[in-house]
This record gives sequence, structure tokens and C-alpha cells, in this order.
Amino acid sequence: MANLLQAPVQKDNAVLFRNVVFVFGLVLGLLCVTLPFLRYLFFTIPFLVILALLADGKVRFGDEIWPFFAFVLAGFILSPLGNNEGIKDLFFIFAGVSISLLYKIPKVSLWTIFLIFLLGALVFFGMSGALTSGFNFDLATSESSFESPFGFVFGLLIPFALIEKRYRLLILSIVMAILCLKRIALLGAAVACIFVLLGEKRGRYLLNPWVMIPVNLMFVATLLFYGAGEFDFLIHEYTNQSANQLGMGRQEVLALPAKEIFAHPEQFFFWGQGPGTSYELSKSGFSSLTKVNLHSDLVKIFYEYGLIFLSFMIALMYTAKSYTVRVGFVFLNTMFISDNTLVYYFLLFIFVYCVRTINTADSKSILEGVKS
Repeated sequence: MANLLQAPVQKDNAVLFRNVVFVFGLVLGLLCVTLPFLRYLFFTIPFLVILALLADGKVRFGDEIWPFFAFVLAGFILSPLGNNEGIKDLFFIFAGVSISLLYKIPKVSLWTIFLIFLLGALVFFGMSGALTSGFNFDLATSESSFESPFGFVFGLLIPFALIEKRYRLLILSIVMAILCLKRIALLGAAVACIFVLLGEKRGRYLLNPWVMIPVNLMFVATLLFYGAGEFDFLIHEYTNQSANQLGMGRQEVLALPAKEIFAHPEQFFFWGQGPGTSYELSKSGFSSLTKVNLHSDLVKIFYEYGLIFLSFMIALMYTAKSYTVRVGFVFLNTMFISDNTLVYYFLLFIFVYCVRTINTADSKSILEGVKS
């Protein structure tokens, strides 16, 4: 927190405008998943945040923003190597985390966030016909009539509901996360909850750069070897499926960066191919395709920015002073393994809100009894 900007404004007007910007950002986050065709309205958020900072005369730099700030800065430095899609990524990320810069944000309960997105989900499912077309669910094949990006939000609420000991909210968030079925979000929530239950004193032994950098690099190596076909025999032997079938098409996509990285490891150690280049790589020369994701943000960062920056970004995630922020990051980090949520505005917005508000929560927090 720092008084970096000075502007002679009326305090009441500044507070009002700041709160309006926050509420507008929350509404846009809801619209991103409820009415996707309106999602690009969030392009306005960074400009509104800047105006709010000028009105306040104050700016805040919390632990939660530094990994994203480093990503955006590195992206601009490497932009001559990248493309327009890479620049869009930087804007998406900054838009999502920009409310972290606001001096203060309104207090909205987790219940309110849950109910807002529950309402949005009902509207979305109603418009898509999912509420009247019967119910299908298969966790093994990741099939659900209500499968949607809402699963990421409900998954994110799970560990924070546990931290605040809001057990009814916890149960309902679990139910909705299962129905909306993003399996990696369920896994991320489970991992984050484990660290909540471990408590701060024990959890810090694991949620630190010395442990989490090697863990993440191990996952990156595993994904690249998977893409290169090193596990094909074992996968077929034990699952009776092809490696690509098991990964729902991910092997075919991951094979492309694996080939380049293994061919020129010395380059990717220091720097990558540049922001946005993974999208062009994944298209495999099909100009008719507009954008194809690698379905692994860890591999994406490695390919576009290099090993050194990936390690640095992970380090920033787990050097946060607040243990709550580290728990929030382990949720995101888990999803970075096999999904492309790094640029999801709505998820980053709710993430920043949760780690900011619960970080300053009262004694209801489950973490209060286990701090060192």
C-alpha cells in the first residue's frame, strides 16, 4: 500500500467512484460466463481502475498482483518476438487483476458472490436448454449437462468457504462445482483445501519457492514427455485407451511444443518464442483456425517466456506474506497444469477479491487457530 498518486479530490466522490468501478467489474465478470457475447466489455475495466486511482490519490500493491505484473512486464519486453494474440493475453490478465490496485474495495460476502453466479448459471443453463433437456453426468469422461466455466468460479469458492468455516456454502459450492464439472477446478479446490486443513505453520513448509518451483517443473517435464509419446505404451497398457484419447486430444497439441523444446533446450532455458506464439504453433498451419490453446498454462509460459521466467513467476506466487494468498495461488497453479485459465478475466477478478477480503477477515477464519 503506498501513496504514489496525489490528487485534490473530494473523498466521498472518490470512494463512490471506486465502489462503482468494483461493482461494474463484478457484473462484467458475471456477464463473461452468462452472456459470453458481451465478454469484451471488460476491456473498459483497466481504464476505469486508472481513473479510480487518480480519484483516490492512492494505489495498492498486494502480494497477489506481483506474479501477474511480472508476466505483463515480461510480455511487453518480449513483444517484438510475439504477435497480437500475445498482446491480448497481457490485456486480459491485467484487466482481471487490476482491481488489486484499488486502495480499498467494498466488502461483499462469499455468499453474495455464490448467489450472484448461481443466478447467472441458471440464466445460462436456461438459455442453452440444459434445464429442460435431461441430465447426463459422467465424471470419468468429464461429461455433464451443466458443464460450463461456472465450474471454475464455484471451485474457487470452495477453499475460501472452508477458510471462513462457512460449511453450508462449502457444501453448496462443492455441489455446483461438480454439476458444472471442470475436473481440474475440482482437483485445484481439493489441493487448496488440503493446505487449508494443514494450517499455516505446516503448509508454509510446502507452499514456498524451494518446493513449488521443482514441483511445477516436474509437471512441465511430464507434460512434454507425454506430448512426445514417452508414455504411450503405459497408458494403453493400463487404460486400454490411446494417450491422446485419455488426454481428450491434449497429446496432439502438446506434441508440438515438446518437439521444439527438446530440439532447442538451450533457447527455452533463457527465453521463449514470444508472447502469443503458442497459439500459432497449436494451429499446425491451419490458417482457418483463429486460436488454439495448448491446454496447459505451464507449458504455454515455458514455450513463450522460457524456463527462467516460469521459475521466477512461480517463486512470486509462493513468496506472498499472506498464507491465504498462497492457498489461492495453489488453486490457480493446479489449473495451470492442464487448462488455459491464466487469461480468464472473470476468474482472476474473483481470485483477487477472495484473497484480498479473506486475507483481512475476522477471527472466523479457520487459519486463526493454526498460525505459527
